[in-house]
Amino acid sequence: MSTIITTNKTLSKWTEIFSNLIIANVILDRLLHLSYVINIIVSSFHSARNQHAFLLSGCNQ
Repeated sequence: MSTIITTNKTLSKWTEIFSNLIIANVILDRLLHLSYVINIIVSSFHSARNQHAFLLSGCNQ
């Protein structure tokens, strides 16, 4: 069985999602035990598309 979890938050920022630091640590501990973490660092497709539309509209001042 496999589970894929995606997020736009780094693991260090998960304490901002959960108000309780202990709960965040317990959840991360259970999720990351014997797991592989793959960090993919690229610009967002939506950000790139919005920037392209902004430039095409002539608003690149």
